[in-house]
Amino acid sequence: VILADTGQQLRGADKSYLPVRLEGGYADVPFFFRSSKELPDNIKKLYEERTMLASQEDYRLLYVAMTRAADHLYIGGAVGRRRSGQVGRDGDDCWHTRLRAVFELLPDAESVAGAWGPEHRLRRGNWPPPQLQVSVEAASARHSVTALDLSVAPEPLPATRPLTPSSLPEEPPKSPASAAVARRGTLMHRLFERLPDVPADRRPKVIDDWLHLQGVDDAERQWIAAQVLAVLHDPGFAGLFEGEALTEAPIAGVVEGHLVSGTVDRLVIRADSILVIDYKTGWHVPERPEDIAMPYRRQMALYVQVLQAAFPGFAVQAGLLFTSGPRFHLLESGLLPSVATLT
Repeated sequence: VILADTGQQLRGADKSYLPVRLEGGYADVPFFFRSSKELPDNIKKLYEERTMLASQEDYRLLYVAMTRAADHLYIGGAVGRRRSGQVGRDGDDCWHTRLRAVFELLPDAESVAGAWGPEHRLRRGNWPPPQLQVSVEAASARHSVTALDLSVAPEPLPATRPLTPSSLPEEPPKSPASAAVARRGTLMHRLFERLPDVPADRRPKVIDDWLHLQGVDDAERQWIAAQVLAVLHDPGFAGLFEGEALTEAPIAGVVEGHLVSGTVDRLVIRADSILVIDYKTGWHVPERPEDIAMPYRRQMALYVQVLQAAFPGFAVQAGLLFTSGPRFHLLESGLLPSVATLT
């Protein structure tokens, strides 16, 4: 094991801000400060606790790194000119300073001349001298030189970019007059992403405050809030927005020799079934699943194919939530194009 960067300061201690939970808040917010001496007492106590936890974690990482060595452990580091004058001094908390102090207390540790100054070395057991010259007899070689293939290597296969379902061509056309509707769909999309982690009783205020920051007027804020909350609290959609659903889930796999890579908004994995959901913010909201544009159907068909390969035996179903409506459609297998038309 080689610890090659032990000259740096304590890891994990961020001294520019603290995550602080405000009274009545549901998430931490950053509290920025210039110096710990300026912190109020209650925040300073939190700072000291986090500093202690960071120091304990740093010692844990050091212990793990050192105990991974089976027979050889090398401790080194590289620092700049300014930092080199700090390593080894009182108050310095890097790994190198801590370990050097330990070596200096060990009675059987050796001090040897190194390329950049004295080095400490501790040896246990029998250390035979290193073999500086190694020779290999031709008769002992595993392969004859004449058996090597010295012909010209074949041309490498052309690099292919992953197929990203969300960027498939032939997107549905957009009307210039639909800008307001599309923006509303984008706002609702973001709310559907963020609100599942917010307690239900706090959602109305969170929606109103966030939309106010986006410059949405009172009437539209009320309309958007009513539509979003209706979907979130609908018992039929409970599985989409509860703890079992994965948010912004990456999906990658191979379909007919093509690498597929993308991210879906919600992924629900149950005992024997999977539901994959993507949000669409476009201005056009189809009335029926049959009216959904073919590019959207191809996108979801690719995700279904990847998930069926990853979870054999599971029933995989796809759905689209059109946030401008909002309206949710499940895509039955008959509405998804065949594999041959996907790539």
